[in-house]
Amino acid sequence: MLSWRLEHEEFLINVQPFQRNEKVPIFFSIAETTPVEILLAEKGNFEETIFLYDAEENLYYNISEPISLVLNKGDYAQRFYLTFETPLDPPQISPPSEIAIFQNNIEQRTEIRIQSNFNTEAIALFDISGRKLVEVKADPGKLEYLISTGNYSNGYYVIKIKSQDGAVISKKVIISN
Repeated sequence: MLSWRLEHEEFLINVQPFQRNEKVPIFFSIAETTPVEILLAEKGNFEETIFLYDAEENLYYNISEPISLVLNKGDYAQRFYLTFETPLDPPQISPPSEIAIFQNNIEQRTEIRIQSNFNTEAIALFDISGRKLVEVKADPGKLEYLISTGNYSNGYYVIKIKSQDGAVISKKVIISN
């Protein structure tokens, strides 16, 4: 069941003034672990792009195309939100000067260089819809990471670097192989 929770009550319909930067919480109640498909069936006269934000995974999905998730049994009250902002503009930490990220289109790869003791946990590449394409677990002491991009279409992508203390650095890259 999908609903909106307002002042501890569940509603199937939610009408409120449009605010571009607002994240509207949605509530899922799942009876048993199951695959779930989410798709915006109709927008009416609403012209904005609508995204589903997964706060647990820090991912944005454009819901004009089907999204398939597997959700475990339970209530999801503070995990999913509807938002109208682009997934390329979530709040993010500016890359410290000791981290360099750039797309090398000639070599068909993204190059990440970490020049100090930024404790990297993982590096991931996402497409414009927020789908994770590849994730590389960090090796202790490793200062350079190369992610092959030769199999991806030309366009905008996002590199996210997660530190061991939970900080996330995001940077847009343009792949043009």
